[in-house]
Amino acid sequence: MKMKPFKQLRNKKNNFILNKKVDGISIAVKKDNNKFVAVVDGDKLDTYNTRKEAENAAVQFVKQFK
Repeated sequence: MKMKPFKQLRNKKNNFILNKKVDGISIAVKKDNNKFVAVVDGDKLDTYNTRKEAENAAVQFVKQFK
């Protein structure tokens, strides 16, 4: 197993916490400065305080506007 360089460990800007598909549309949640950002099909939806709120909002958005 190869060790990761320090720069790679430090650079976690695009780390997604959740990646899944709902009705064929991709949903992602990532952490950004103690907030959670909901991303639907590559577009930022909104920023939320908890991971669960972000996930539920993204799923509801997809189901409502599909």
